[in-house]
Amino acid sequence: MATKADKTKQFILEKVAPIFNRNGYVGTTLADITAATELTKGAIYGNFKDKEELAVKAFDWNVKTILQMIQAKMEEATTPLGRLRKIFEFYRDYYDQTMIAGGCPVLNIGVDANHRDPVLFARVQEIISRLLSDIMELLQEAVDAGQLQPTIDVEKATKNIFSMIQGSVFLSLTMKDSSYLVDITDHLDAYIDGLAV
Repeated sequence: MATKADKTKQFILEKVAPIFNRNGYVGTTLADITAATELTKGAIYGNFKDKEELAVKAFDWNVKTILQMIQAKMEEATTPLGRLRKIFEFYRDYYDQTMIAGGCPVLNIGVDANHRDPVLFARVQEIISRLLSDIMELLQEAVDAGQLQPTIDVEKATKNIFSMIQGSVFLSLTMKDSSYLVDITDHLDAYIDGLAV
């Protein structure tokens, strides 16, 4: 059962996570935080050691939301290749979801924290490594299940897939045009078709 302190932390994160995502670490002020939560500085820092800890937890909150949506999408399929295609399907509609949330947290915070906040930047790198690992695992499972050619370079394919997705996320959000994501997910489906047995 959640304690009162746990509920307060959750409340703060729900309110400030979108602000950190939109404004970044430097661009989010204490005034933004207290205005969003209607709590005092003492109440905020009574629950979080400092702004950096709050920023990391806010990033985790935003990423957790996305990972849960990806997981739910993947659960619609029963094979490794099917689950991989569900990831593509998720990103096909990612533009609308991220515009509501103020952009992609991995992209936003990765760029914002680089050269500014090594702790937060390291957390972004951890999440990217996890996403890469998940894609690599699906590709390897698809090879092992005889769904993809055994000669595929799984590590290289993983990097290509993730790079194409993140590049199209950047372009879609920057240009305010979802077609970059739609086009790249079509391309990725065709890419996987070419590797299928």
